[in-house]
Amino acid sequence: MRGGMLESVCTALSPTSKDRREKTLDIAISADSPEGLLVKYLNELIFHFDTYNFIGRRIDVISFSDGSIRATVHGGGIRSWVT
Repeated sequence: MRGGMLESVCTALSPTSKDRREKTLDIAISADSPEGLLVKYLNELIFHFDTYNFIGRRIDVISFSDGSIRATVHGGGIRSWVT
């Protein structure tokens, strides 16, 4: 894609400029296996991207074990990621 077209697509998909401030997402997930935990964690991130246009920049893991994870994801809309 050419630069101008990519910027236009990102602008169209992005929240307004007032939404550029950083947001946090607290995630607490448990599962019966490490694989299940990974799938649930990624599904949670995908849900917040699809629903709220949220994309993470940094993840602070609070606790992690084979059966659970607690984390805080810091990020914002696509526009805050691109610019």
